[in-house]
Amino acid sequence: MPQSNELPPQPRCRSYRPGHTPHQIQARLSTEAGGEIWDRVERVDDDGTIVLEGGKVLWNHSPERLRAALRLHGLRVAIAKHGLLKVPHTNSSYLFSVADGPSPCR
Repeated sequence: MPQSNELPPQPRCRSYRPGHTPHQIQARLSTEAGGEIWDRVERVDDDGTIVLEGGKVLWNHSPERLRAALRLHGLRVAIAKHGLLKVPHTNSSYLFSVADGPSPCR
């Protein structure tokens, strides 16, 4: 089966809490803040747990979408300020809000 070059749609979630839908102000602030730390993703579990090569563990409510972005654009990611994980591609990045642990969608 051919691989799709598209990501699954963003889950319908009304929460902007860490680990859920990134907010546009959060995205802007993270871009202005600079100081990104680069790491490599070891794995993304079905429950949203993200394990980085450096041993850090994060969480995002959309593991399918994150895995698709990593499959298409590589496992190297930027951990940005304001709680965002960035998967770089072409001239931009896919943004995923991350948290230290899971929390339910509203």
